Amino acid sequence: MKKSIRVFAWVVVMVGVCLLFGPAGSEATPPQRISYQGYLLDNTGSPINGTKDVTFQLWDNATPGAGAKLWEETHDNASVSEGRFTVMLGSISALSLAFDVPYYLTIVVANSDGSSPEDVTQAGRIALSSAPYAYFAAKAGGAETGAVTADAIAGGAVTPDKLSGAPGAGTPGQVLTSTGAGGFSWSADQNTTYAADGSTLSLTGTTFGVKDGGVGATQVASGAVTPDKLSGAPGGGTSGQVLTSTGAGGFSWSADQDTTYTADGSSLSLTGTTFGVKAGGVGTTQVAFGAVTPDKLSGTPGAGTSGQVLTSTGAGGFSWANDQNTTYTADGSTLSLTGSTFSVKDGGVGTTQIANGAVTTGKISSSGAAASNVLTYNGANVTWAAPAAGGGTPDDGSVTTAKLVDGAVTSVKQKMTVTSLSGSTTLTASHQGFILASAASGAITLTLPSAASATGYQYIIKKSDTTSNRVTISGTVDGVSPYLEDPYAYIALVSDGSNWSKMYENNSKATYSVVLYLGGTNADTTQGGDLGGISGANSICAACATRPAGFSNYKAFLSWSGGSIAARSNMPGLDANAKVGSPGGELIANNWADLLDSSIPKNLQAYGIASSNGYIFSGSNPNGTNTSRANCNDWSSKVDTANGAWGNSSSTSGTWLYTGTEDDCHYGGDVICVAY
Repeated sequence: MKKSIRVFAWVVVMVGVCLLFGPAGSEATPPQRISYQGYLLDNTGSPINGTKDVTFQLWDNATPGAGAKLWEETHDNASVSEGRFTVMLGSISALSLAFDVPYYLTIVVANSDGSSPEDVTQAGRIALSSAPYAYFAAKAGGAETGAVTADAIAGGAVTPDKLSGAPGAGTPGQVLTSTGAGGFSWSADQNTTYAADGSTLSLTGTTFGVKDGGVGATQVASGAVTPDKLSGAPGGGTSGQVLTSTGAGGFSWSADQDTTYTADGSSLSLTGTTFGVKAGGVGTTQVAFGAVTPDKLSGTPGAGTSGQVLTSTGAGGFSWANDQNTTYTADGSTLSLTGSTFSVKDGGVGTTQIANGAVTTGKISSSGAAASNVLTYNGANVTWAAPAAGGGTPDDGSVTTAKLVDGAVTSVKQKMTVTSLSGSTTLTASHQGFILASAASGAITLTLPSAASATGYQYIIKKSDTTSNRVTISGTVDGVSPYLEDPYAYIALVSDGSNWSKMYENNSKATYSVVLYLGGTNADTTQGGDLGGISGANSICAACATRPAGFSNYKAFLSWSGGSIAARSNMPGLDANAKVGSPGGELIANNWADLLDSSIPKNLQAYGIASSNGYIFSGSNPNGTNTSRANCNDWSSKVDTANGAWGNSSSTSGTWLYTGTEDDCHYGGDVICVAY
């Protein structure tokens, strides 16, 4: 940041103030002006002659850099003779202050001779003497008769003892009445008019009564009618009883005599007061699964033995017996049946009948074999013979995974499938290997299958053209959606059955849910630290032309006295666990804590988030907490007496957020924003 060299001059101030009023008794509003005299010396101690631009400010706090500025005016070309000058404060900007609290004066003298690039401010603020406060007395103490209007009386100021006659406090219900002699007294209310509504209440003379039928359903609260409210006070009754009339205008509890029960006619019958199951009333739908056990069968046959079948006893019951009538047959291709004897047919045992692994070495006849012989096919039969010179070649597809010894397949034995794509494609198992994706004719999208359906799948995707058209990879990889934009950028992906992960990459980018971006630059003295408060800074972020599209929130990356970057006070709803990226799709931090750990991969200028100005507004410590007061009066001031904390946009250490020094809010810096 540019630093000015200050040249200090001694300022000796001799203050004399006089509040000017009109003639006594005048009806005109007295002018609010203060006569001020001062004495100026240069830095050698000599009185100054000539003209100076002198600015006067009134503050509500004696400490420089604190409080609020209440009034300001500048006297251009004030005449200074032998160091002395006189001005009339309030002659340019009206003094509309009440002068009912202490005020403090600040004087700034412009160095119009060009000897220094900055103005000169006297050390400390000057407390106003009592003379200006005479204006307060002129407004209140000298008010004319009838001049105090309702607006001038404070709320609650007129208590009973302020009334003529001092009537005291009175008793509850009394009203304030005139004594007839210019005073007040408390008395009973004689003139209040009461009326009955005519529907629920009646009024006879001064007596109110409930009308007949005046209490209806709307007047009775829910649950208000308890048993003891009923005529005859029947009490609570017992379970199952019903409320009946006594026949004498009361109620009593009694058994329910009139309940009507009916049978459905299909499964139940009703004779008098007796229900019964109808013949055939229990059908399949009435019997629960598993409800008919052997002991439920007629004759109680028991459990039986293995292989027996359930047979009829011929007397309406059941019994278990051996199966006497089962008929067995041979299939004719693998088995033959002679009488009651089954046998395996010649050639009946084929490949489908032999279980995998069933033919062991012990099952192979060694008849006719010699040492080192192998089984070979001679065109008609399989025989033992010496192996042919050079061995044999396995059939295509005959070498399965089970036939490979662990570690037998080295890198030189592997062959990678290469697929070229120039349009949007949903990737499948057939695309595993190396994919050359061309976006030369326009942006394309490669959609990943679900990780659960692609366990072990590997894709190495390379952008094979030199355009800036994007190859978007649709799917979540390590929590983000990656894409390739730079020529020849590539990314390698693998699925573990639950998630897609990035194995390695070169210049791949991603779409992030939280993005830092440059909201605006700020030249020296143009705007300084006056961003319009934190809300004004948010407006800058929302209105800038370079803000990234597709987000719901655009907020300033700033701390102030009411909140901090670390607490995300200005960013409600921002997910602290979300990855933070740049407008160009580069990863800056894995989460909010990672962003504020005093280290970022590249500086903000390299990410395109800051200008070459070199400094950003922050108001923060390196960990993102606020610096209490170094925030340019909550980003609403650009005066030299207010300070701000800055970050170095060319740094990757903790100084990217806080340089360790505080500078005048007169200077400018970049406004960094967050989109989420």
